[in-house]
Amino acid sequence: MRLSTTIISLGLIFSSQAVAEQKMIYESVIKGDAVKVFWDSEEKENKTHIKIVKREKNVTMECLPDFSLLNYSEKTGGSRELSISKVGPCLIVKNYEKGKEKILSHKIDKMPWIQEFTFGFQSFIKSNKNSYEFCIVYPKDLALHEMVATKEEEEEIEIAGKKYSTQKVKITLAGFKKSFWKGYAWFDKQSALMVRYKANEGPRTPYMETSLIEVIQ
Repeated sequence: MRLSTTIISLGLIFSSQAVAEQKMIYESVIKGDAVKVFWDSEEKENKTHIKIVKREKNVTMECLPDFSLLNYSEKTGGSRELSISKVGPCLIVKNYEKGKEKILSHKIDKMPWIQEFTFGFQSFIKSNKNSYEFCIVYPKDLALHEMVATKEEEEEIEIAGKKYSTQKVKITLAGFKKSFWKGYAWFDKQSALMVRYKANEGPRTPYMETSLIEVIQ
């Protein structure tokens, strides 16, 4: 009985270690130009730390175990640094570019804050909710946008030779702005990870498709 308990305990330990660190490779294609995006997720001190590397852009995020975002930092080409932190009911935004610093405060109260869709919809995908309201800070102008994610049909898709059972989600701006932009994301129903994303960044911007091509655990 003790041996069985020990084996189970060890199994739980090794299982928790297996998901404590996760590396993923996505590929984003814009106008035929394919760019690899490297994700590294690690659990430390009851928080999840995420690193993203994409050409000249480096992103770091700090989240709670449920992937609620606490801090977001973005460095682009050595010339720009953007940081966003959740402080009480507000998001404190600091942008340093061309020798000038700009600081803004956006009050969001209890509205969920998401900057990257890959992990940000974990709780929504696993829930019975059909829609999810959240906010995002648009890095180009530092403005706060309220958004809505809505579950659509479930789909079986194949990416890089691997089949996924997914939940398709439509993402739009909230209210009357919803006609100005929309995007679609597909999430693996088992892991709640985003495996495909299709959208542009706004009017007159190129269309982008992002796909998960490898997971390393």
